Amino acid sequence: MSLQYFLKRIALIFYTLLVVSILVFALTQILPSDAAVMMLGQNATYEALAALRVRMGLNDPIWL
Repeated sequence: MSLQYFLKRIALIFYTLLVVSILVFALTQILPSDAAVMMLGQNATYEALAALRVRMGLNDPIWL
């Protein structure tokens, strides 16, 4: 097995992981669901939802 082939395969692995990570992140930002509502249910109080969002970091900007 040549070194050039090995390096190409490693580069392709990193490229694939990058693309998949970006796609998953984009999908989670685009979908209209809220993780706090999914965890606590539709009947959760506003205060409980707000506390869970703060604890999970859902109120932080995307780059954080």
